[in-house]
Amino acid sequence: METSSTMRLHLAQPLQAGTLKGLESRAPSRELLRTALSDAIGDLQLTQQEIEAHSLDVYLAANPVLQAFFWRRVDYLVSIAHDLAAAGALGGRAIDLGGGSGIVSASLACLFSEITLLDRDVRLARHVLTRSGSVAVNLVQADALAWAGPKKPARCVIAADVLEHFQDLEPIIGCVRRWLAPEGVLLTSLPTENLLYRALRVPFGKVKPHDHFHGAAAVEEALSKAGFRAVRRLYHPCKVNVLPLFRITAWQKAS
Repeated sequence: METSSTMRLHLAQPLQAGTLKGLESRAPSRELLRTALSDAIGDLQLTQQEIEAHSLDVYLAANPVLQAFFWRRVDYLVSIAHDLAAAGALGGRAIDLGGGSGIVSASLACLFSEITLLDRDVRLARHVLTRSGSVAVNLVQADALAWAGPKKPARCVIAADVLEHFQDLEPIIGCVRRWLAPEGVLLTSLPTENLLYRALRVPFGKVKPHDHFHGAAAVEEALSKAGFRAVRRLYHPCKVNVLPLFRITAWQKAS
């Protein structure tokens, strides 16, 4: 795990180990989330385009290697979030930007007093969150750039495989800064789009989505220029920086 030495995390009261363990036990199981996703395809009569847009084809892939690979990204994001929560750096209100299927909100809801999931289509998220028992998540169906924002600043914004879909990064990063409280935390998962990443699309029969405008490096450079500093990072799949396919990072907004 890489830790930035350029910014100190602003910490509240650290959680006791027993408290965090109790919170973790409230998160829905992987099997429950998989079942909710699988049921949603038929219940919501999702088209193949919608299935692929929400990555259901990989979260429910028949190939166990591909399926495990994509779920591991969620595991790494959850791991970083739990580390920060244990240190007292997370809690309160959170926004799940482009929350899509709702699995990230469902996995992290136990760490926050309130999560707002923001997406242009919340049908799938509503289905998954209801089936998984994560009823404390608020759903907002809106374009992120047009949304008025939260009534009160959030302590955390989650952007799991989202920011690379914005061709112009400056406006959405500006929104994230406005939504966050001073020294708030941004959690990102970003595809590297390196040579190995591109090559692996071939054996798994995948093509680059038309709206993948940036790799991790470009997004992270834009975040740094906007005043965010990396404070925790894991590289997927090896946790260390050896031909990573995804970079999962916690950023702190400069006060």
